[in-house]
Amino acid sequence: MMFCSVFSSVISVESKTEDLSISPVVKYADTPNQDYRFYFDSKTQSDIDSGDFPTSDGKITTKEPSSGNEGSVSIIENTAEFTTPYLLSDINISGVNNEIIFNVFYEFSGPDGATAEMRVRLTTDTGTVISSVTEELDDPCSNSFGGLGDSGCDDPDDESLLLENVGTTLIESDGYLKVELEVVSQNNCDSGGFGSGGCDVKIFFGDIESDQQETYLNVRTNTLSGSTLKVHKEGAGWNDVETIDWYPHDSDEDRNMQISVDIRSAFGRADIEEIEVFLDDPDGIQGISEFSYVFSNNDLKLDNGGLVGNVIYSYQKGGLKAGTYPLEL
Repeated sequence: MMFCSVFSSVISVESKTEDLSISPVVKYADTPNQDYRFYFDSKTQSDIDSGDFPTSDGKITTKEPSSGNEGSVSIIENTAEFTTPYLLSDINISGVNNEIIFNVFYEFSGPDGATAEMRVRLTTDTGTVISSVTEELDDPCSNSFGGLGDSGCDDPDDESLLLENVGTTLIESDGYLKVELEVVSQNNCDSGGFGSGGCDVKIFFGDIESDQQETYLNVRTNTLSGSTLKVHKEGAGWNDVETIDWYPHDSDEDRNMQISVDIRSAFGRADIEEIEVFLDDPDGIQGISEFSYVFSNNDLKLDNGGLVGNVIYSYQKGGLKAGTYPLEL
């Protein structure tokens, strides 16, 4: 998953040492929740063996499904459940203007004139209902030989359902987000006729082969809110007091800025695709960075589900002008 600006801190560069009688406090600013697309996909054998997921019919993930990986599940008799992994940190789930869009691919099949009602519920692991919506299904497809008006079940339909009245819901660490889909009523499904076999409703997920699209939720959250950024003199430890005051004409060894990161996603290591830090221009000019760095795999190590590492930024003597430099992750 690509992400930007998880949070920022402020680094002060002063032109004269004597100007600093009091060191300012480090200021962190959490980035507001971002808009995420949560995809519905099949669980791999690795997912099952890991124990990271609750028992369910499929998973909810931030990773786009791989090509050709289409799955389906019938909900005509049993409720289908999709869940996130057990979360490694707390997250808040909300929507845009108190609404969450659920784009779902489904296939309603049955005899001519049949109807059904499908319900979608977004809940927490503790059973708190975040929102629910029902959808009337009609005009079923059919692969039988009966009825001139029957349409073949070749391609699933897609529908954007609106989950309304969504507030902000906290899902705590070790909990999970769940979506339940079920058929709550059906009519005229046993109308008889040659080839009639009742009704069925299938939910499609993964990479939908016929449409090259996906079943997904659009939610507002920040899965990376547990991440941390620190600035020290070179060689300092993680728990040492941070250094946010730097001087353009300091000695060589005091111009080595150690920027350390501890990146943790509520969805786990697989959710993190790239880590980059930016030391922005002090004048606030958009697109201008004093320093930027993309961490490689060799820069990072796995630590209790997170990725930790550091980079040294050595600036030239007299090379930084006085000012406040926002540092973004």
